[in-house]
Amino acid sequence: MRGEEIRDGPAAASARRSGPCRRDAGSPGARRDASAYEIPTGLPVVDDLLGGGIRPGMIVDVFGGYGTGKTQLLLQVASAFAGAGRRVLYVDTVGKFRPERLVEMAGTDARVLDRIALVSIRSVAAQIAAVDDPRSGEFDLIVVDSVTDLFSYEYSRYGSLLERNQLFFDYMRSLARLAVRGRASVLVSNMIRTASDVEVENMAAEISHFAHLKMHLAREDGAHAKKRFRGRASCAFSPAADAQGLAGHDREFAYVILASGLRPAAS
Repeated sequence: MRGEEIRDGPAAASARRSGPCRRDAGSPGARRDASAYEIPTGLPVVDDLLGGGIRPGMIVDVFGGYGTGKTQLLLQVASAFAGAGRRVLYVDTVGKFRPERLVEMAGTDARVLDRIALVSIRSVAAQIAAVDDPRSGEFDLIVVDSVTDLFSYEYSRYGSLLERNQLFFDYMRSLARLAVRGRASVLVSNMIRTASDVEVENMAAEISHFAHLKMHLAREDGAHAKKRFRGRASCAFSPAADAQGLAGHDREFAYVILASGLRPAAS
C-alpha cells in the first residue's frame, strides 16, 4: 500500500445517514451475502439501539479520553467479525494493535487472526493510501485506530487547519464510499480535546457528517471511577427506538473492561 505492507493472517496476526442503521437498508446481493448479517458489538444496549448489531454500509465512530476502552472495543468488534468468518482490515496509526488481545477475546478460536489484515500507518499520506488501495474493497470491516491522530499531529506542525480539515473530510468521504459501494462496515476511534474547559471530540464536524452511530466512552464519576465506565450511543436511525415510538435515538450505559472486552457493568 504505497510503502505500507498489508500483513495477513497470524503474522499480523451517499454514506451519510441514508439508512444503514435501519433493518431495511441496503440492496440485496450488493456485496456477496452482505445484506444477510448483523455482528453484535458485545454491548447489549448498543446492539439493541442498532436492531441487532453492526451491518454492512454502517460507519461507527467511537471517541473518548485516554484509557476508556476505545481500542479494546475496536479489537472486540474486529474479533467478532473475524469469528463470524468475515475479513477485517485493521489500520493502526497509534501502535496499539495487540494480536494476543484478539485471541483472548475470541476464546479458543485462534483462527480469527487468519481473517485480519494489519497495516501499520505512520503518516497521513500512508493513511489515505490504505483506503485508496483497491484491495481495501475486499474486506467486510475496516477499522481505523485512531482516525484523526496523524492529521492533528502533522498539520499542527506543517499545515493550516483549513487544509487539514478539507483533507480529512475527503478521507472520511473515501471511507464512506467503501462502506456504500463495497458494502463494508467502518469502525473508527477518535480522541477528545478540551475547548473552554469542555471536552469535545476532535474534528467532530467532519466525522459527524458521515457517522451513523457515535459512541462516547468516559470514566464514571464517583467511587467506582477506576473500575467502571459510562457510554452514550447515538444513532441517526434506530429500529428499536422507532418500534417503541421514542423521540430520540440515544442510549446511555455503564460498562467494565474485562479480559473478554467491554461488558455491561452490574447495576
